[in-house]
Amino acid sequence: MNIPYGALAPVMTQDASQRNAINASRNVGMNIGILIINGLSSVIMLKFSAPGAEVADSRGYFYTGLIYAIISIPCFLAVFFTSKEHVMPEKAPEKFSLLDTLKNLAANKSLMVMLFIMIFGMCAQMGRIGVVIFYIMYNVGAFALIPVIMLSPSICGIVSSLLVPVAIKKLGKKNTMIAGYVGQALSLIVLYFIPYSNISGIVIANGLFGFFNVAFPCSLSMIADSVDEYEYKTGVRSDGVAYATYGLAQKLGTAIGSSCGILIMAAFGYVANAQQTPEALHGINFTVNLLPAILFLIAAVITLFFWKLKDSEADEIRKKLYARKEQGSSD
Repeated sequence: MNIPYGALAPVMTQDASQRNAINASRNVGMNIGILIINGLSSVIMLKFSAPGAEVADSRGYFYTGLIYAIISIPCFLAVFFTSKEHVMPEKAPEKFSLLDTLKNLAANKSLMVMLFIMIFGMCAQMGRIGVVIFYIMYNVGAFALIPVIMLSPSICGIVSSLLVPVAIKKLGKKNTMIAGYVGQALSLIVLYFIPYSNISGIVIANGLFGFFNVAFPCSLSMIADSVDEYEYKTGVRSDGVAYATYGLAQKLGTAIGSSCGILIMAAFGYVANAQQTPEALHGINFTVNLLPAILFLIAAVITLFFWKLKDSEADEIRKKLYARKEQGSSD
């Protein structure tokens, strides 16, 4: 579902500012959804756990997941039945092979750079999401505070998403993405050193982490730029394949980040449902905060040195593509 969903923005408009606004609005919606989930999940989990439980058990997790799955079905169907696509293909679909697709994918250098950027960024972002609850449960020692600590990044993320189009207009997509990654890294480094008893400091640092989560809308717009650039050079347009690579980065980040996070914590001595040793607590803190910070900084460095397509160049390419299509239509 996310592949055609992500590919909609460059089809809807060729205007860079409008694309940035569309992707920023998507980020707002995502953060609102996360806000609701983070606010309700711990309450629902405890409700369905064993009577008197202070921490959710497997039954609580299972029924929470089941409830969200059931709720999602009418939401997906509503989108399917109410979305209307008015932009029709300019010509009859052409047959192509998987090999051709992979060749075009590998030949798009800007897209390949973005793929590596997103793999590191997603390993940090999605991997942390998969293990941050351990930090709250064992290091902070307050399962009941999960909604408070988890809500602050989403609330601040909504605010920053609204500011993304302005930031991109002032700084450009590349610099906005770098600033976001560096800001997230610094927020997590602060979290790594904050005492576990400093709840207000933890909430504020988590809020800053969410505020700097602006790489997502920037990356979607930069993928669109890479698609335009490749079409201009080769005549081949591959929105679906391009956004499939984004989905690949997201899935790799979730799989690698979460699974490796558990393995790293285990290497420090983490034992589930037990009193953790000081070494195990340090391992959880390292996995949840310091390691993602390092990955965010790597993503920022790759963006700084390897992303070469300037916003002005992307705008010029779009103008030439439009002129080329207009010329083709008149012919």
